Parts: sequence; C-alpha cells; structure tokens
Amino acid sequence: MGENMPTRFHVLSWAIGAGELATSSEAQVDRCSRADRVPVAHCSAPVTFEPHKRRTLAEMKAWWELSVLVLLVGLYTAPAKSEAVTVSADSLAINGCVYNRAVGQGIVGLYCNGAISGIVNFPPGNGSYQISITARGDLVPGLSPNAQVSIDGSVLANLSVTTSEFSTFTQNNVSDTAGKHALSISFTNDYYNPSANQDLNLYIQSITIAANVPPTTGPSNPGTIVLNVGPGGRYETISDAVAAADADTNPSNYYDVQVTPGTYTNDFPVVTRPMTIEVDPRYAGQNVVLNATVDLPNQKGIILAFANLTVNGLVFTGAHIANALGGNGSGIRDQNADPAGRLVIQNSVFSGNQEGVLTGDNAGQMVTVVNSSFVNNGNPDVNYFQHGLYVNQAYSLTVSNSLFCGQLIGHEIKSRAQVTMINNNQIYDGAADPAQECNTGSSSLAIDVANGGTATISGNQIVQGSASSNYKLVDYGEEGLWYTSNSLLVSGNDLTSTGTPNATAVYDPNCIPAHLPNNNYTGITTIVDPPTCAVYE
Repeated sequence: MGENMPTRFHVLSWAIGAGELATSSEAQVDRCSRADRVPVAHCSAPVTFEPHKRRTLAEMKAWWELSVLVLLVGLYTAPAKSEAVTVSADSLAINGCVYNRAVGQGIVGLYCNGAISGIVNFPPGNGSYQISITARGDLVPGLSPNAQVSIDGSVLANLSVTTSEFSTFTQNNVSDTAGKHALSISFTNDYYNPSANQDLNLYIQSITIAANVPPTTGPSNPGTIVLNVGPGGRYETISDAVAAADADTNPSNYYDVQVTPGTYTNDFPVVTRPMTIEVDPRYAGQNVVLNATVDLPNQKGIILAFANLTVNGLVFTGAHIANALGGNGSGIRDQNADPAGRLVIQNSVFSGNQEGVLTGDNAGQMVTVVNSSFVNNGNPDVNYFQHGLYVNQAYSLTVSNSLFCGQLIGHEIKSRAQVTMINNNQIYDGAADPAQECNTGSSSLAIDVANGGTATISGNQIVQGSASSNYKLVDYGEEGLWYTSNSLLVSGNDLTSTGTPNATAVYDPNCIPAHLPNNNYTGITTIVDPPTCAVYE
C-alpha cells in the first residue's frame, strides 16, 4: 500500500497454534463506533467475547470472515468520478461573416458559414470523451443547420441541429488525451432565400467535454444481436451471418454483423431485414475487403439490400456484370422499398467497381455517406454511363467528409433526391491526385443534382481537370424539376478548373436563384450559366 493510503481496518492477531484470539479483557468489535469506518449499511451490533476462553471452530471462522470483510472494505478504492469541462460559446473566437456574433447569455449566433474556435482543456480521464453542444437552429423545411465539430484541425463529427429550442447534441467515444486541444464548431450549410422567408441559422450556447466515458464496444440497443464473422468461427462468410439474421422472424431484433478484418472473396450478402455490417470494433481502422472476382450472381451488387442498412469500415471492390445486363455492378445496390428507408455508409471505400453505390426509387428514403471514399470506379465502355454515387428518387442525400475521384465517363455524385446536402468533401472531376491513389478518370461532372429540390453544396474542394468530358463542374435541375420547392446554395467551396476552356462552375438552366456566398474560383470562366441566375452575397 502507498504511504498515503488511509487505514480503514484493524489488524487482528491470532495466537498461532493455540486457536485463541488475543484480545483485551473487554475485547469488543464495534464496526459503527467511528465515522471513518465502513458505511452504516454494513454496520452490525457489537460482538463481545470473554477473554482467554478457547473458541470453537465456528467462532474462529466468524471472526476470520469479519476481519477479511473489514480488510477488503479498507482496501476498496471508489472509481474516480467523471469530470467535465463546460465553456460558453461566447468565450471562444467568432469568425465568418460580420453578422456572426454573441447575442447574450453565452450564446453565439452564426448567421452565415463560420465558426467558433479556441483552446479547451480536456479534463483527466481514461482517454475517451463525450463532446456535447447545446444548440438550436432557425430551420428551413427539409434542412437543418450542420454543426461540424473539429479537434486539432481534424473533423470529428457533423451534428445535425434539428430543433428550434436549445437541445443537447452529443458525439460519444471520442479518443483523445487530457490537456489543451484546439476545438472548433463550424456552421457549414448556410441557406438564405428571402423571397420564401427562409433563413437557416445556428445558435450555440455551450460546449461540454466529459471525461471517463467508457468507449462503446458493442451495440447499445438491448434488442441487438451481434453475429461475429471470421476464419474458424461459427460464420466464416458475411453471407452466412446475414442469412442467419434474415431468417429471424422476430421483427424486434436488430442485428449487428461484426467482421474480422481480411479479404472476403465473392461473398455476396443479401439483406432483407434492418442490420449493420461493420468491421469488428476491436479492429477498427483495419480493412474488411469484399472482393468480387466473378460477375455478380445477383446481377446487382456485392451487397444487395432490401431493408435498412448501415455499413461501417468496409471496402468494396471489383463489382461487375455483363454490359448486356446493364454494365452497372455496384458495391452496394439498394432496393429498399420501406417508406422510412435508411442507407448509412460510414468509413468505407468503393474502388474498381462499375458503380460505387446505386439506389432505386424510394421517395421516403434517406441516404447518408460519411468519411468514405469513391475511387477509380466506372465502366470503360462509353455506351454505359455509370456514376460513383448514384441516388435515384429519395427524400434526402447527405454526403460529408468524403473523397470522390477517378470516375470513368459518368458523374462523381448524381442525386435525384428532394434534399441534397454535399458538405466538406474532396471531388476530382477528370483530375488525378496520386497522393490519394486517384486516377485521372474521365468523369463528366463533379456533382449532378439532376431534378432540383433543395440543394446545399458547401465547404467542398472541387477540382476539374483536362480529362473531364464536360466543361461544367455542377449541374442543377437540367433533367427537369420534380419538386415544388427548389433552392440552390453553393457556399464556401474552392472550385478549380485546369486545362478546360470556358469552364462553368454551376449550370442552372431553370434559373433557380443560385446563392453563392464565400466561394473561391480558380480557372472558372463562367460562375453561373445563365449569369442572371446568380445571387452573390
């Protein structure tokens, strides 16, 4: 024991060999007589023995058990309490447009893209933190303010602030060290349409960093069943585990298929009930590769989904089918008809497929892509026009912190969703980036929002190279407007074109007002076509 450990027990001396307890003439143990002893709940009435009387074996055993109990209580050290640091938003630096400002009671109003930032001292803990922001938004139909949380310059999370009253929005299991860190909260998807009296704003009141939050190593839903996949286990293929989950007739169960890192060749799961397929959390950061070396037997995708699906930490490569069947073999083919359909893609890679992700028509579906890469996909046959990410009719598509490059012929991102939000991505259109293993490709658009709706394109780096088969970077509504509400915000982007004559940043043939705050243009001849559709702020 350390020198400073408090003594919370008595040492009881036994007369070895005699079987007697050495005591005073009035030996008594009163476990409740002093405040520094065990809690009252463990107290008992005093126990008195006559001195120098040989004890029975039962009495000796009772004393021994009592002494051990008191010893253990004295050695017990309560776990450290969770610590937390809370800072008011207005104690941090405010940047962005001149309208961003403190509004009282510790609150900062961000009325255009901008951020609050500063140095925050993370409290001591076990290396895992919970970061919470108290915030609210001025909301727009179909659109919520995005609060992007960054630590030391690295994006940690994008929190959608979905309420007009102050609420707490939390990111759990943040691995970091105690001490000083640069923290910023950015508003990334500003939207302003005065003609419709629509103004999207973000208000932040405080940020709390709480220590000693144990990392989540498994699903928190008590109805979740984990199936483990890997060599030598019960399920050696992802398909086997997914089939077992699909066979469960209890709709209350949710399945989390956790996969040991490795290459799973010609493993083609078909998902018919909601589930997650992910790298085993014990090996987060290692690769689970789904590699197709034969034509897809389902003629659709490496994973074919008919139900809500989340994938996390997977690599999809080699998806292909014959051109006579469409030539659009996909990493994920989503045909979920559930009106509340969800497809969530996190920390995953799509490379060398004819199509990265392809979804069917489902007007209620929400598709989310976070921190993922779509690299060197496409069909080289010019008669088959495939895309990196292609979302057909849906309620929403949200893409953030992801990489798109090397696409052949088609578009890097194509959306027909009612709400399209593309924030903080790197997108290469006919331009290479060897550092990220991006081939030049021959894509024809960086972003195509083909049927209008509410579109927000913000904080992206978009690079068009000479290999692009189109002079435009972004198209909006060129295949007809499907929705009654149409708006276009292009804000805070870096748009660059090299080697492409007469490059156009945004093609807007229906002349929906294109709001264009805080963009940087390099090598762009025409910012908006037609030019009268541009709204500069």
